[in-house]
Amino acid sequence: VRKDDTSSELRNELVAMMTQQALSIENPDLLTRLLRSLVSPEKGHYAAWQMAALAELLDTLAGHEMNPMDLTAKVAPSFPESTHALNTMLDASRVVVAADGEPETRAEAARLLGRQREQRDSDMALLGSLVDSRNSAPLVSAALETLLRIDDERVPQQLLAGWAGYSPELQNRVIDTFFSRSQWLDVLLKSLEDGAISLRQLDANRRQKLLSNQRADVRERAQALMTGVINPNRQ
Repeated sequence: VRKDDTSSELRNELVAMMTQQALSIENPDLLTRLLRSLVSPEKGHYAAWQMAALAELLDTLAGHEMNPMDLTAKVAPSFPESTHALNTMLDASRVVVAADGEPETRAEAARLLGRQREQRDSDMALLGSLVDSRNSAPLVSAALETLLRIDDERVPQQLLAGWAGYSPELQNRVIDTFFSRSQWLDVLLKSLEDGAISLRQLDANRRQKLLSNQRADVRERAQALMTGVINPNRQ
């Protein structure tokens, strides 16, 4: 994978704008040109900007409840090899993430993981391994953001697997990740009740979020934790 000096942030904004435009005016030709430019390797390599822009494209489509296969089906008439080209690039991104390359490039590649259902388990394991205090901040952030995007009830357990080896700062970031999905709060509360996570690691703001949560069961369990009373049926 080669670096590109062009601002990736500007590229991503342009990709998002073009995708929105193509969808709003039902312009599959524009989507085709955009996708083709992103999944076509340059001299046998995918540039970091291509991976970043493809992730932006797929995220924008997800906002319209479209998955990668919906995209390739839409552009298939004019880009029949799109499914193969897209899957090839997604597979390549997995290789980049697993390799010991530059953290920034690996971070861009990490944002493409979890897109193929048949590879979801292995992608989750790979992303979980990146949530490590020894890795760079951009790589850890990319892994956490990508895991958060994956709608799978096993993600919290994946994050807890390496809990003992996390730095205090990384533990706090993982805790904040649990707050991002209502159903993941059950895993956080169970970990607090079991002592796997210390209640002392929740600052006043996080405690208040639990105590004022819209779910009655979360409020009840949080109140029990704060007062030191745990329902024996949860043990």
